[in-house]
Amino acid sequence: MSDIRMAGLFNEIFKFSKGSIGVALSSWLTMINKNSDEIISINKLKKPDLKIIADLDSEWQIWLTQFILHKQLTKTRIARIFNADEKYVNHTSEALLRSGFIVKGVNNSLKINPYIEHLFIEKFTHMGLLWNNL
Repeated sequence: MSDIRMAGLFNEIFKFSKGSIGVALSSWLTMINKNSDEIISINKLKKPDLKIIADLDSEWQIWLTQFILHKQLTKTRIARIFNADEKYVNHTSEALLRSGFIVKGVNNSLKINPYIEHLFIEKFTHMGLLWNNL
């Protein structure tokens, strides 16, 4: 691979990851097809279709927006934000955990999955659910 093509590849990864090192590294690793000795075979970066985010239930979009804004939330804090009962909070948070959109954080908190957070921010900003300056 020429230096120019390699620079273009890393630039594409950087743009996709919005500068997040963890997302860039994860993207790079998923691109590796096989390796042997001193040769690495890679596939083209597959960018996900963001239409699925727009097609999410509006309730989930609101929840995910709150996770973006607050970074980490406990179930108690979620109940206060939505003025909701424990059963509702448990049901919805468990569904979001199973989907992989949120993950467990520290001290019984929940947070948006850091590997896909930039995708939600991009789409929610485009949809008008978030402002550009996050």
